[in-house]
Order: sequence, then C-alpha cells, then structure tokens
Amino acid sequence: GQYGLPASYSNVVLYYNKNLFDAAGLPYPDDTMDWATFMAYNKQLTQDTNGDGTIDIFGTSRLWWPYYMLLTGATPFNADATQCTLTDQAAIDGFQAMVDLTLTDKVAPSANDLAAQDDWHMFEAGRIAMYPIGPWSITEFNEVITDFDWDATTLPAGPTGKKVTFLFGNAYSVLSSSKQQEAAFEFMKFVTGPEGDQIRQDSGFEIAPIKSVAEGSFLKAMEGKKPTNAAAFLDSAAFAESVPTHARWSEIADAISAQLDSALLGDITVPVAMQNACDTINPILAESN
Repeated sequence: GQYGLPASYSNVVLYYNKNLFDAAGLPYPDDTMDWATFMAYNKQLTQDTNGDGTIDIFGTSRLWWPYYMLLTGATPFNADATQCTLTDQAAIDGFQAMVDLTLTDKVAPSANDLAAQDDWHMFEAGRIAMYPIGPWSITEFNEVITDFDWDATTLPAGPTGKKVTFLFGNAYSVLSSSKQQEAAFEFMKFVTGPEGDQIRQDSGFEIAPIKSVAEGSFLKAMEGKKPTNAAAFLDSAAFAESVPTHARWSEIADAISAQLDSALLGDITVPVAMQNACDTINPILAESN
C-alpha cells in the first residue's frame, strides 16, 4: 500500500458578485440555496447588456464534470471497477444538468465563450455572477478585483437535494528506497504540524487538515481579505467528496471528457455520450483486472 501524512486540502465554494445581485434586486445566496433557487437566480442574472444578441454576463459557470456525477450519487464504474456505470440514470441526470446550463438554459459560458475568455477572468471582469472555485483563487482575486464587491457561500444543493463539493487532498510520503528516511520524516513531522500547516495556509492556496488550526488560524489569516465568509470553505468540508480513483484514471477521465465536450457542443446527446464513454472505459477496466 501507499501511505502519507495529510499536508493540506482544498474544496470548492460559490463566489458571488454582490454588485450584480444588488442590481438585479436579488438576495445574496446562502448555504440554504437549493437547485431551483440557484437556477432562478442564474436566469435573472444572465444578461445581454447591449442588445446585440450575445450574452455579456452569465449567471454561473460549469464546474469540472465529476461534480455533476457526485451531485446525483453516480459513479464512473462499479465497486470492484469491472464495469462502467455511466449509462445509469443517475449519471445521465447529473451530466444532463451540466449540459443544460449551457445548451438549454444558456446561463453558463459555452465552449466558444470560454475560448475567448476563461471563466476565471470572466469573474474578475464582472461577467459571471456566481462562480464555483477554490481557495487557490484568494490571493489573485484580492489583488485584481477592485470594481465590485464579492463574497462566498457553499455550493447549492443539487437537483435531488444532495449537497456536495470536491475534496482535493495532498499528502507527504517517504520513499521506501530513500537514503534519508529519518531526515525526511523529521521534515514531514514539521511541515504537517501546526507551525508548518500555518506557513502553508498563509499562502492562501490551501487549507490546513488539522481542524483546530483550520478553524482558528485560517479564519484569522483571512481577516481583512475576501471572501468575508471564508468559513464557507470550512463548512463545505462536512459534505466534501473525492472522485473515485483508478490506476488508469487519466485514460478514463479523458474518455469521459471527450464525450462530454461533444455533448456540450450539441453534437450528441448525453445518453449517447455516456454509452460512447463506456465503450472506451470497459476495455480499460477489463485490462486492469
């Protein structure tokens, strides 16, 4: 087996542009927001400001595709990783919700929109009202965003009522073949302890895995910075989930991404995309067992 000491974690919350909400006369989103409210806000916040037929401000932006799988409780393969399960209704429903944001409801940027300006910079420019992102954005957004006020809340509950966010974890390990195992372990003890954790989280990139440090020093380090509700990151840890792992995950993820890209362009339906993905993934799983 492979083991490591936890170094840090990060997750995803929902940033929102307070100026756009104020202009639309909408209350700010909070941790009670459900999918219906989220979508209603998106539709009211999406605007063609100059009447040229092109959307200038979007309600939201799509998250990385595994989020929509987690949102409906779907998995890419079964428990023993022998069969692709993306054709299950839960997976189709989750990915349909993702595709609908762009193709049906038109409240999130399309592939063409993102080719012109990615969603990170669109939020900085005031062109996205609700932006799902993690703590790695804190430093730059505090430096760059000067034209509007913004804050954060947890991600909304999904179409089925499930509330979820990503959990990204990092760990330190020592190779069994290392010639400096004792020195490496001493360093690991320091960097994963309270002092080392504090140094890491002061960078505004990730969050300490030690609960007492995260609940105290992380929030203290955020004083005077945005988001004011930095506690949303800590609150989100309670319902954070990781993407399933597999030795050939990169190939599996590429197969899913390629098919979803086609679905997002409107070239194929979500059910067809998932069947195509499974046609690629099942041989990978068979070769791995």
